[in-house]
Amino acid sequence: MNAPLTIQGNMLLRAALDYAERGFPVFPCSPKDKRPLVPREIDPHTGSPIEKSGGLYKATTDAQQITTWWTKWPNAMIGVPMGPKAGIWAIDPDAPKEVGAADGREYLAKLQIQHGDLPTTHTHLTPGGGKHMLFRWRDDKPITNREGALSKKGINVRGDGGYLIFPPSQFFDGKHYEVEEEFYSFHFADAPDWLYNLILAQPEPKISDRALATVRRPERSDGADRSAYAEAALDGEIGELSSTFKGDRNNRLNVSAVSLGTLVATGLLDEGRVIDGLISACAANGLLQEDGRSRCMATIKSGLSYGLQHPRSIQEREYRSVLSGGPIADYSKALRAPSETGNDDAAEAHKPPAIVATPYKRVDPKTIPLRDWIYGSLLIRKFVTATVSPGGIGKSSLVTVEALAMASGRGLLGVSPKRRMKVWLWNLEDPQEETARKIEAAALHYGLSEDETDGYLFVNSGRDTPLVMAKELKGGAFILAPVVDALVEQCRANAIDVLVIDPFVSSHEVGENNNTFQDMIIKEWGRVAERANVAVHLVDHTRKMSGGETEITTESSRGAKAKTDGCRVVRVVNRMTDAQAVNAGIENPRIYFRTFNDKANLAPPADKSDWFKLESVDLGNAPSHLQFGDSVGVVTTWEWPDALEGVNGPIVDRVFEEIKGGTWRESSQSPEWVGIAVARVLGLDVNKKTDKARIAGMVRTWRAAGSLVVVEGKDAKGKPRPFIEVAEHDE
Repeated sequence: MNAPLTIQGNMLLRAALDYAERGFPVFPCSPKDKRPLVPREIDPHTGSPIEKSGGLYKATTDAQQITTWWTKWPNAMIGVPMGPKAGIWAIDPDAPKEVGAADGREYLAKLQIQHGDLPTTHTHLTPGGGKHMLFRWRDDKPITNREGALSKKGINVRGDGGYLIFPPSQFFDGKHYEVEEEFYSFHFADAPDWLYNLILAQPEPKISDRALATVRRPERSDGADRSAYAEAALDGEIGELSSTFKGDRNNRLNVSAVSLGTLVATGLLDEGRVIDGLISACAANGLLQEDGRSRCMATIKSGLSYGLQHPRSIQEREYRSVLSGGPIADYSKALRAPSETGNDDAAEAHKPPAIVATPYKRVDPKTIPLRDWIYGSLLIRKFVTATVSPGGIGKSSLVTVEALAMASGRGLLGVSPKRRMKVWLWNLEDPQEETARKIEAAALHYGLSEDETDGYLFVNSGRDTPLVMAKELKGGAFILAPVVDALVEQCRANAIDVLVIDPFVSSHEVGENNNTFQDMIIKEWGRVAERANVAVHLVDHTRKMSGGETEITTESSRGAKAKTDGCRVVRVVNRMTDAQAVNAGIENPRIYFRTFNDKANLAPPADKSDWFKLESVDLGNAPSHLQFGDSVGVVTTWEWPDALEGVNGPIVDRVFEEIKGGTWRESSQSPEWVGIAVARVLGLDVNKKTDKARIAGMVRTWRAAGSLVVVEGKDAKGKPRPFIEVAEHDE
């Protein structure tokens, strides 16, 4: 007999029908324990229940059947099967159900800190304090109820073969399920790759599987023996990695990947099997759960890449001694050099040396190719250049204008490129629109048309496309070979001439002060330059200046010295000092800076450096109700002023006559300083710093030319002092 529908039952029936109309098959579940209420079918021949014939396997979108069910069980919870039929799957981070149990909510939060936030998606709040986060189903990545690396972490997975209770279902005690954010109802986001990687990770090897690593295998024929040797190596490495303790796991993973990579290179092992085995071992020792699949894969690929370049040569006695003389775990004997494993003299004689001294044969120096300097003496093809600068000076604006100069082939900053160059400018700090402001402001100032840059300027932002070519994990630092390969491939595909990375520090996740790690990274950038046939330009920050330091040099670069040591050219950027501003007659020194190549270990005088000035350019992007748009600093060249500018011959004659008419001291601190005579003629004020600096410059120029000379004399007190006089020249 059907039970009458209650108010709650009416609501549940309406909700179940609504889900069905949206395409989600439903079935009734007990409000006591969430178990399916639709029983399995009975096999008429055996009288036993038929597997997968009841419960979620009876779920339907048929309105008549749904009405029948909820009329029979008016308070039934609404069950929805996960998987391809419903088009969704879910994770269920649970609150701990007992003391000491894992808190799935906390573990999920840690995963998001490590890998990135999960996208906003349709989510249910459960009566137990947990969540059901639902994601769009992907046929290429089918999810079941297996938790993979999330096992025992308090996070359940519900996919094909599983189901969830949907709102507004409630238990007998009144506790109910609800939608977390109505705004995102039925918006099912795509789960990120890192979540798939964790769930689809291989399960932890069983104890029995590990025990197999110590079981001796029978000898086989030649070909089988070699395969057995490779299998022994794979089993041994996986077994050892699986049991490696925290602190040495990543280093052990790298060693295992290198060792097995040498066997993949010989064709004895399949690369996919090796990767699966290593990932499985990482899951067993906990590295996968802590560092994530992407980091583990980066280490594996780095190790395999090296191993693939060094195929293992296996002598018969090596693999036979391993397979017949002891447990498979002893395969490591065969991974040592032949001299350690007892190879005969003939085998030793045929083994090529690992390092060969190459005799040098003299060549005609005229046949040696010229260095391919791309932009003045700053950038050279196949080498690395660094620009070292404090923040806030204008280094990013400087490299932007230089990029435009090379892309257009115009000497915007006084350096004329030999031809138009393809430049890839990758700013790893600023959003794309900020780099666009710098580019368009410079184009406005210099009158560059679109035709002058189209096809020659490439721009990326680290906000949209991060570039990390090296990472430091527990146990060491590693180059991310796939990232480097992709970078080189793009440079080749687009025929890039110059690759600008701004700033260098954002291109890796390695300790800045570790010389070994930084040496590894800078050498990898050198290999990028070589492989891609480009000039690499790294823009680098300076460290905090200590007391007494006034000038930026190569030594001012932030972090380990190996970084700048590995660069072919190091250009440093210095802001104009207050003293220099006085000498140059500048009121606002903060918009002026100078550069020079510090690799030569000889800094030029201030007035002989390459000087630049930031000119403010309005982009004209102001809304109609505002007067001004964005103002952007554009780097322009600036010449140190000539002290004698505007001082012609008749004026010089008047100055010299004034000097001849008096007694003048050399010291600028004296009330009888010769500069006072100069000021009288030129109408300058010696008490004004800029005027005094200009006068001093004139005096130095005339002395250098021999027009003024220093003579010894005595002051009013009879003390000897240096005086300035006009030189006497023969007519």
